Amino acid sequence: RAVSFKLRSNKMAVPWAVERLAAFEVLQRSSAAAAEAAAPANRARVTRLAVTRRGALGQRPGVGHVAAATAGAATTATTTETSVLTTPCMLLYTHRGAVPHITGSLLPSAQEAPAVHVTLSGIWQHPGVKVLTAYGQGLQRFLHFPGRITYCSVNDPADMPPDGFNGETYVSAWGYAGRSKVTVAEYMELHRVGGTDIVSSMADVRSAHNTLKKHRTACARTLKFLDECKAAQQAQPERSRPLLFGSIVGGAFPELRQHCAQEVAKRNPDGYVIEGLRFGESPALLPELIEAVVSQLPEDKPRVAQGVTSPGEILQAIHAGVDMFDSALPFKYADQGLALTFTYGMEEQPAGAQLSINLWDMAFRESFEPLVAGCQCFACKHHHRAYVHHLLSVHEMLGPVLLASHNLHQFMLFFEQIRESIKQGEFGTHFEQFRKRYELIDPWLC
Repeated sequence: RAVSFKLRSNKMAVPWAVERLAAFEVLQRSSAAAAEAAAPANRARVTRLAVTRRGALGQRPGVGHVAAATAGAATTATTTETSVLTTPCMLLYTHRGAVPHITGSLLPSAQEAPAVHVTLSGIWQHPGVKVLTAYGQGLQRFLHFPGRITYCSVNDPADMPPDGFNGETYVSAWGYAGRSKVTVAEYMELHRVGGTDIVSSMADVRSAHNTLKKHRTACARTLKFLDECKAAQQAQPERSRPLLFGSIVGGAFPELRQHCAQEVAKRNPDGYVIEGLRFGESPALLPELIEAVVSQLPEDKPRVAQGVTSPGEILQAIHAGVDMFDSALPFKYADQGLALTFTYGMEEQPAGAQLSINLWDMAFRESFEPLVAGCQCFACKHHHRAYVHHLLSVHEMLGPVLLASHNLHQFMLFFEQIRESIKQGEFGTHFEQFRKRYELIDPWLC
């Protein structure tokens, strides 16, 4: 079935006044009958988030990637620019404002990602409110990602936050200067001056090692933060409001996550963020936790999952109805010396197909083939496995750089193929092929 709907919000990218329209178009397609019989109901979907901004003619607009440009009303000359985010998609992960391991010469390939993911810890202490206010051109341009939709989460999906450092009125942001306490008012002001497009509500995220009682307390605190964030959002001028996505927590307790999702949905945020995944719980529990949350959420709002750590888990989450994911995974693999080698949507595969290969392995010392045959990334076009193995062995920083560029290229291609398979009605079939071919949980990262 096809469902069309619109979600209207207004936005300002400092210093120009802009207006923003977010529209989601959901296409749900049934997969092959065999796949449907072998798996739960397939909720994989394609959505489109269109961000339209208008600024006075002659001023530099806030979005560089233009899908449409027109003149505005006759009374006030304006420029209009639209960025479109098609899901399922990845949000380009950044650590302290930079894409890990990616050098300046490789940055253009990373900038092809339509959305950039920043974290509170990465931008609170520096650049911070004061610097962004003085700069006056928004977070996008400060981080050299003009034209990209910006999404900010409180927690870094690649770095489990310490337990017990959040309070009733604040969350802790960890940076080069140590710990900072950030209130809701300060958090929302940061995004107002930074012109952030999508903001996750503040959340008290705890590891799965905590007791049910502590997770209940964290859930209640997260709902309180959402109420305060929404009040702060509504208090801002219409043209300076970011979209607010409600954070859903609950640790490794499906019933608590389900309850949290129900309460967040009642508050009707602009979207939803499943927080705290893979923060200590068993990987085998992940599908149940995601299903518990998604089953309580409306179909007409986007869902983000943070912390999903393997291609197989991503496919499971998409099958359940999740739309967006962080992309810390390619850089986690690079840090371990791993290169992504899996394929998606291809019927014929070589024997012994693997999700990834470990370039530390001495077996690659005399392997003079690219990381993946036919791959068009910089590493595969210019170097071979033996050279990357050599770089890792001598602890040369170029090794992780090449692996990160390769893994990011493979990851972006992976999502392109997923979107195409959903459009063609083949997602269920390709998902089943993937499950038969690979381990859904990569043993290298367990």
